[in-house]
Amino acid sequence: MPARYDGIADWYDRNIAWSSAAAAPLLMSLAGRGTGRCLDLGCGTGVHLAALADVGWSVVGVDAPADQLRVARQRAGRVAALVRGDAARLPFPARSFALVVSAFTHTDVEDFAALAGEVRRVLELGGRFVYVGLHPCFTGPFAEQPRPDGARVVDPGYRQAGWRTSGPGSVGGGLTSRVGVRHLPLADLLNDVLGAGLRLTHLEEGGVRELPELLAFVARR
Repeated sequence: MPARYDGIADWYDRNIAWSSAAAAPLLMSLAGRGTGRCLDLGCGTGVHLAALADVGWSVVGVDAPADQLRVARQRAGRVAALVRGDAARLPFPARSFALVVSAFTHTDVEDFAALAGEVRRVLELGGRFVYVGLHPCFTGPFAEQPRPDGARVVDPGYRQAGWRTSGPGSVGGGLTSRVGVRHLPLADLLNDVLGAGLRLTHLEEGGVRELPELLAFVARR
């Protein structure tokens, strides 16, 4: 991830970070208020850090690309501690967070199962994992852009997990063509969470269109 995202953080913040901001109401409604430690896993340019701090959480943001963290520091100021680290080998002790939130990371990491395993390790007993990401069925390299009536066509290849730099659902010059996207079918995504030993307690499909653009869930340790 560092090699793919370093060097484009300013472009990303201007052109892509809006998607994280659009998902913020859903993520924040699931996270809720709290007074414990919260880890923003894959914090990117820091879109959610201040909002989490505003509702009481003691926030730590972690991501691998130094360039993304540079922008996150400018945005977050002193409201959150920022740490550079690998999602598959988090630099935190076991049971050190009451809440882990993450947005749009299942399409960015090589091994989402490893990420989920690390989430379980760093969560306190009873702690929550709140995730919001692109809906694997309706938003991705195989789902074409919405038609005027809101309909979408999903092209063959949906069942094939793996990295893509193009596809019927990608826009020229966008993030997919610049850094790639890892497609993960819905069953694989949820089974990675369950396989880590986390217990799914809530699922939600979000977005403003008739077909959902976002998938969100809450899982407990």
